[in-house]
Amino acid sequence: MLFCGIALSLLFASPLAGGRASSQTPDGGPGSDSNRWRFEFVPYLWFASLDGTIGVDPLPTVRIPADLPDPMVNLDFALADAFRARKGPWVVLSDITFTKLGVDETVSSSQVEIDSVLVWASLAAGYAVVDAPGGRVEVFAGARYTLLDNDGRSTGVITASSSKVDDWVDPIVGFDARGQLAERWSVGLLANIGGFGVGSDLSYEILPRVSYAWNEIITLHAGYRLLSMDFDSSNLTYDVRESGWIAGVGFGF
Repeated sequence: MLFCGIALSLLFASPLAGGRASSQTPDGGPGSDSNRWRFEFVPYLWFASLDGTIGVDPLPTVRIPADLPDPMVNLDFALADAFRARKGPWVVLSDITFTKLGVDETVSSSQVEIDSVLVWASLAAGYAVVDAPGGRVEVFAGARYTLLDNDGRSTGVITASSSKVDDWVDPIVGFDARGQLAERWSVGLLANIGGFGVGSDLSYEILPRVSYAWNEIITLHAGYRLLSMDFDSSNLTYDVRESGWIAGVGFGF
């Protein structure tokens, strides 16, 4: 209910937006033509940090605090891209994310190091339940594939090493809401939830953003992304949240 309230509030954030931006979509990109598909490809950087719990058998379970002095202390590398296709009320969304993070913590007098490579790939299809000149709300359903490669070692009281690859698929449902603020400026909120015990126990994503239409082709995007996942298996516990600022450039055609 909270997500739905935030989504609807975006549509009414600027009552005059519809009259001032008739040639712009709610994303701030090229004008929409309901008779043909419109596409946008958005490569972006994600300045992500990690907090939560990682347990890789036989290593000690590591708990990574959320209040580290350096919010990006765990980040080695993060890249992502999003793709959207739209025709009239119909929409197809996809996102691919690659992150490489390193964890170095002391657990019960043992020094534990874990290098974690994580790949997320999602694909969903949806329909616009609200489509007005000043805003749009799309609901969607799909799936998110997760590939996790953990390479860990511990020294001290417990000396061990482990290298494990796990993967799973989560069903997801969510919405993407966008509202026009001015002729070139727009705001948006994407949120989804999934897992439900099919792949992970629970996963969710929240991504508020602001966009600026540079011209008919290029749109600048900035925002904040939080992706949380709780997964348990016989040899892996992965209850983490990756979050941080994003910045990207969208190419519409």
